[in-house]
Amino acid sequence: MPHENNGVPPSRLLLVSNRLPVTLHHEAGADPTLARSAGGLATALARLHAERDSRWIAWPGAAVRSAATRQRLERQLRDEYRCVPVFLSAQDIQRY
Repeated sequence: MPHENNGVPPSRLLLVSNRLPVTLHHEAGADPTLARSAGGLATALARLHAERDSRWIAWPGAAVRSAATRQRLERQLRDEYRCVPVFLSAQDIQRY
């Protein structure tokens, strides 16, 4: 059912979870790549995320040590997926 807003633009939706709706694949010696995640919360909220002015804030699923790689991933996640990554150190990931 479409949301009636009576001429008022809908507010931005912020989705905050443990993981982004994309998976970061990081092979040794290669640049990390991104692919949409399947199943669970990512699938349940995919349509809502696609239809609204939303941002998804979460961990991308792997440690990224290089500042240049983090910046590239931040741009790609923002521009292609409307996501904001929260990068964790390898130590934070291991302690979690």
